[in-house]
Amino acid sequence: MWVEAFVLFLFGSVIGSFLNVVIYRLPREESIAYPPSHCPNCGHRLGPLDLVPIFSFLFLRGKCRYCGKPISWQYPFVEALTASLFALGTLLPPSQLIFYLVFICFSVPISVIDWKTMLIPEQLLIPLIMLLAIGHIFTKEWFILAGGLILFTIHAIIHLIVPEAFGLGDVLFAAAVGLMFHPLLIGIWFILTYGLGTVVGLILIAIKKTGRKTPIPFAPIMFAGTLMIIFFGSTIFNWYQSLFF
Repeated sequence: MWVEAFVLFLFGSVIGSFLNVVIYRLPREESIAYPPSHCPNCGHRLGPLDLVPIFSFLFLRGKCRYCGKPISWQYPFVEALTASLFALGTLLPPSQLIFYLVFICFSVPISVIDWKTMLIPEQLLIPLIMLLAIGHIFTKEWFILAGGLILFTIHAIIHLIVPEAFGLGDVLFAAAVGLMFHPLLIGIWFILTYGLGTVVGLILIAIKKTGRKTPIPFAPIMFAGTLMIIFFGSTIFNWYQSLFF
């Protein structure tokens, strides 16, 4: 298991390095394939030693080799986060692993972009929903599709009634989230996710990063709530059932 986790960690760090490109370029409507990776400050093309996930940042002490300007902490953070989440995938049954890895690959950039810009690119949302839905159709897990429809419908209604509460991107991301776990866990997802959202909102207000009526990016919170359900949802559900049966 440790070997598999290490391999997934290394693979995830490489994926995380690519996701940094997506996070930087997609909101700017730039190609994620060309030009090759370069310093956003001086524009110098980066060499192989500059692109080793996590370690290049540490080796260069957080500064560009060519112009000396600071490198954003976002880069090692996204690489380490993606690598760690990939490694955690070893805790899941093989039948769930591919869905989980696909979800991570899209949800990390979705969450970071939403946190930075309050927008979620449809270029990430639509492929994520399609891949998960097609995967469940292929495995004949029709009940999972119902979960995606339920979360989409609930958040779409909220968006129509209170447009400032959720953007269309949040509504679509909710549909993807609903394709990641059994519909019976939706209630627990709401409790965990919206509870976490309340805590985050109160913390941001306390440190004066936002006001009481200022919207906060909700995709990272939905992502975190979904991870909690993926790893602990069944345990929480069984514990709750044991209270009554």
